[in-house]
Formats: sequence, structure tokens, C-alpha cells
Amino acid sequence: MKIPVILVAGGIVMAIALAAVFSTILTDSRNGVSDIPLSVRGQVASPLQTSTVIIPDGASNPYRQLNFEPKIVRVILGINNTVSWVNQDSVATNVVSDTNYVDPVSGPFDSRNPAYLSTTGNGFLNPSKTFNFTFTQPGTFGYHGVPHPWMQGTVIAMPLQ
Repeated sequence: MKIPVILVAGGIVMAIALAAVFSTILTDSRNGVSDIPLSVRGQVASPLQTSTVIIPDGASNPYRQLNFEPKIVRVILGINNTVSWVNQDSVATNVVSDTNYVDPVSGPFDSRNPAYLSTTGNGFLNPSKTFNFTFTQPGTFGYHGVPHPWMQGTVIAMPLQ
């Protein structure tokens, strides 16, 4: 982008302020995040807060209704859009997208992904382990446990207003 140059009192002054204004309203279609202004993109990828979902003791029991607490978590992009699942059950499980969602920044929404092995352990979310995933696009993302399909939850990611 060419920045306008302004001649002032025989000197040349670059319109840096103008460029700053334009950079906050320009968007980028790379990585599928065209709806996120450039000035907010870093904050969306590294939000200020984390939302926590607990996998309580006994969640792997198919007769137990509370297996993700909360079952529905609402996050705001750039504020609290990293979700942390903490396994407090005595049985390993996984957190897996219902739709095979792949975030343009974070990758596959699936705790079995080899990229998460350093935090989950052996491909499973073992007891006392944590799985973190950062959502960078607005939407509703259903997920379930594997091999516990009755364990179901939803993340609703809303844009920063």
C-alpha cells in the first residue's frame, strides 16, 4: 500500500496516522479470518482469558448426565476464546469435533491430534491432563468424547462487538 506523502513547510511528512487508521479497518482473507480486523487478529489468536470446561469424576459413565461442565460454553473472540478442558475423571477420554472442524489458526479441533501430545499425554486426555484449543472464527462447534460418544458439549464463539 502506498502511503500518501504530505508536504509541510518545505519538509516531507509521512502520513503515519493515516496508515494506522487504515490498518485497523483493513481485513485479510488469508487463513479464512477475513472477518477479523488486522488490529484484532493477534488478540484473537492469544486471548486475554481462558474459558474452562471440567470433565468431572464419573463423566465416562454413560448414565451420568453431567459429563462436560458447562455443556455449552460461550466465548468472545479476542477475550476468552481459548477453551481449556480439564479431565477430573479417573478415565481417559478425548475432545473431538462433531464436524471435523479445522480452525485456520489452531488446526484440527481434536485432542487426538499429534500437535497436542505434549499436553494430553498419549493421544488421550488422561486424568488430570488438560487440552486447550483456541477458536479464531465465530460459529457453533459441537464436540463429543471418544470413546464416550454420550459425552457431548458445544462451544459458541461470538465475534467481538
